Amino acid sequence: NAALNFQLFFSVANHSLTVVEADAAYTKPYDTNVVLLAPGQTSNVLLTADQEISQYTMGVTIFSPAPEADVPFTTTPATAILK
Repeated sequence: NAALNFQLFFSVANHSLTVVEADAAYTKPYDTNVVLLAPGQTSNVLLTADQEISQYTMGVTIFSPAPEADVPFTTTPATAILK
């Protein structure tokens, strides 16, 4: 996570994610739809590709700070297409 000061939420539309590692330590696998990454954190996540072949949106956004916080960059979510 290169967001420096904020946590990031990551998700892939209509897919399940399984977290298997956090910060270079194995963890008991758990399923989720959204992964939260803190600044400097690493994680290994398995994507369950059990949907029909198509295009799916991946999205990431920061954990929104308080409205009065002086955020030095855009808080617009980023998206990409998974094929």
